[in-house]
Amino acid sequence: MCLILVSALLVIGCEKGDSSSKAVKEKQESEVGKSLLSIYDIEEFLPLVIEEGNFGKVYGWLDNQTLVYSTMLQNSSNIYAYHLKTGTSTLLLKVESMIDSIHISHSGNYLLIRSTSEASPSKITVITNKGKIVFSEVLENAFDAAVVWNPYDEDKVLISSFTDDWQETTFILSIKMQQMTELDVVNPFSYWISKNKLIYLNSHLEDQSGFADVVMKDLSNGKEIRLLSDVFQLDSFHHFFLTITADKENLNDVIYSFYNQKVKFAGSITMPKLASFTDWLIPYYDYNEEKETFISFKPLKSGTVDSYNEDFQLIQYKMGSETNTVIIDGLNNEPISCNQEGNLCLYGYFFEKLIDMKNKEIIHLY
Repeated sequence: MCLILVSALLVIGCEKGDSSSKAVKEKQESEVGKSLLSIYDIEEFLPLVIEEGNFGKVYGWLDNQTLVYSTMLQNSSNIYAYHLKTGTSTLLLKVESMIDSIHISHSGNYLLIRSTSEASPSKITVITNKGKIVFSEVLENAFDAAVVWNPYDEDKVLISSFTDDWQETTFILSIKMQQMTELDVVNPFSYWISKNKLIYLNSHLEDQSGFADVVMKDLSNGKEIRLLSDVFQLDSFHHFFLTITADKENLNDVIYSFYNQKVKFAGSITMPKLASFTDWLIPYYDYNEEKETFISFKPLKSGTVDSYNEDFQLIQYKMGSETNTVIIDGLNNEPISCNQEGNLCLYGYFFEKLIDMKNKEIIHLY
């Protein structure tokens, strides 16, 4: 009787083990099946086929496999979603004006379009990723505008408009409330650090050094707190922000430092400095939230902007690590934007090229 019971338990144990092994194997096969898209998967569909008008520009990612681009007609523009895997374009919106810029929200659910026409010198239109208009407003007397989506609350967008003599007005757009509320900020170029907080550089008028304090403003109560000092440039990503400062130990270098939302140091990299008479050249960069990696173009040596005639390295820095990794050598310093999987990056002044980060190859979209 005992032998029979033991045998039965062994059989059950084997069946459970086999079942567990089978489940693990199926999961592994499933993950292998979900391989990342490469340029070899999409090159047969390129270059883009323009159905109407002339190619305008690629503006960014809706998701890991979908781009947003525009075409230009005589007095109007078309906005499309382009699916890399299938090579198909979907018309999102026809605009009776010329497009100045398109800003895609953090999740890709919304697009904010800034356009210009004779009737509306500066107009903003917000649509869903299916093309439904959810907000529209004319920015009076606006010559230019800075737009920053709130990655912590996609209902809100920070918009700073500028007149032709650079007088600025800053608003917070609420899509749900269908209104733009004027905001009192010291610097119109501010960045979200949480759902209700902004950070910005607060330079003193008498200070001509180009360096400034980093200040955090709490929109819920209006309070401001100085976080850091002697910062040349500032930017924010989801859960992190970046400061660029002088390297006090080596004047030929600059330091990129990363901090979390609690202003806790999260890592840094050093880059050769390219300087002009009153400014620095900051090479283009991007941040991948999913992988917590920062990518940037790195000059091969320090010097002046006018005299530098070398190529750039595309490097990658993993948050918290000690070093950075060179991905590709011999590139130009041009705008770059990667999908969240980090395998494909838009590249170029019109995002007209695509970098395959794994295979280290570049292909033209148009």
